[in-house]
Amino acid sequence: MIGVTWRRSFPGDPAQLHDVRKLVGALLAECPVLDDAIACLAELASNAVVHTKSRGDVFTVELRLVGDSVRIAVTDAGGPTVPALPSPVRGEMLEGGRGLAIVAALSTYMGTEGDEEGRTVWAELKWGAQERC
Repeated sequence: MIGVTWRRSFPGDPAQLHDVRKLVGALLAECPVLDDAIACLAELASNAVVHTKSRGDVFTVELRLVGDSVRIAVTDAGGPTVPALPSPVRGEMLEGGRGLAIVAALSTYMGTEGDEEGRTVWAELKWGAQERC
């Protein structure tokens, strides 16, 4: 199935988070998961700016729309810590922050790739096949 991918890099500044939300809002304006996509992407972008070497550098946002799903991803400049993804078995909430638990609750799948030199955290959101985006 053919899809479409949008990608844009942003300066690693918290002030850019408004533009990230605005971008996803414009690209997915008619999408049934618009609000969830904005919430997830805002959390992932915020984590890139706050918790990685992207602060003062850059991070990249990617949206991939295929069929009845959108994959959102944020690639950062890496850092010494690994994102603490919620446990899929127990669904436990982690101390110190619940942002990734919220992303996990809103998405169908989520994961992370990379290492301290650069990392991508992604989430996939799906909707009913009868709905169009």
